[in-house]
Amino acid sequence: MDKMEILIDRIKDMLNSHPMVKEESAIVIFSNFGPASLEISVNYYTNTSVYAEYMSIMNDVNFKIMEILRGEGIDFAFPRMNIYMNERN
Repeated sequence: MDKMEILIDRIKDMLNSHPMVKEESAIVIFSNFGPASLEISVNYYTNTSVYAEYMSIMNDVNFKIMEILRGEGIDFAFPRMNIYMNERN
């Protein structure tokens, strides 16, 4: 099994076992080839319609996804920017 497939399965398992994620609502797919990344889409429904609770659940899920990524030795791709400064006389 490829690392991407393992990652997707681990995220799905985490979502399916999360007490505030609606049962079997998780969709996790390898969605795109970015310019310098492989992109995964994560979609799920929560067991609440209260916005503050939803935001708390999303925060928890995102931190758990970060833990899964670190556990698999995967880093996030961040855009790089070089700044060149000319000396003025």
